[in-house]
Amino acid sequence: MKAIKSLLATGVIATTLLASCGNSTDSQKSTEPTLATFTNNKEADRQQLFLRIVDEAKTDSSVVYVAKSVFEQDTVGLQVEVLNGIKPGVNGQGQPIQEGFVEGAIKLSSIGAESDALVKALASIFKTSSAGTMSSSVILPTVFSSNTVEVDLDKKSTYSFKLFLPNTVGEPAEVFATLDLYKRSFEIGEKDVSYRAQIISAFEGK
Repeated sequence: MKAIKSLLATGVIATTLLASCGNSTDSQKSTEPTLATFTNNKEADRQQLFLRIVDEAKTDSSVVYVAKSVFEQDTVGLQVEVLNGIKPGVNGQGQPIQEGFVEGAIKLSSIGAESDALVKALASIFKTSSAGTMSSSVILPTVFSSNTVEVDLDKKSTYSFKLFLPNTVGEPAEVFATLDLYKRSFEIGEKDVSYRAQIISAFEGK
C-alpha cells in the first residue's frame, strides 16, 4: 500500500481520466444494448478499452454489472461489481486523501467464454503471449476513487477510479477505470504500457 500511495503523493489526481472510446449508435427497437468495439485503435500507444453494460443486479451494498463489447467479431466481456457509497478520494483542492483507497470496492470476475475471449483480445492488443483464459477467482484490485463525491449508483453519473491489479509478475498493474451510468459503460484505460504483462497476469490469475 505504501508503494501504491506514493504513486499519487506528489501529483494532483485528474478526475477526468478517459475519453469515450465507444461509438454512438442510433437507438434500436430491440431492448438489447448495442455493443461497441472493444478498442477503436488496436495500434494506439496506450489503449482505452470500452465495454457496454448489458445487465445489472443490485445487492444490499453493491451493483453487479455485466459488460460486453466486440473485438474482431468476437464478443468479449466480464462482470464488474461496484460497491455503493465509495468515499471520495480527492478533496476540494484536488489532492488525494487516504480514504480514497479501498480494498475490494470493485470486483472483476469471469462470465465464461466471453471473458476468456477478453483475455485473448488483451494478449492480441498487447502483442504478448497468454494462456487465453480468465481467472476463475474474483480479481480484487486496490481501488482509488478519483472522485470528489461519494459514489451513488442509484443516480446517473460518471465515476473515475484507479485500479491496482494484483499479479504474480511484478508490482500491481495500475489502470484507469470509468463507470459511466449515462452511457452505460465500463471503460479501462492504460496508464503505462510497462504494466501490460502484469495486466495479463492479473486477469489470468497467474
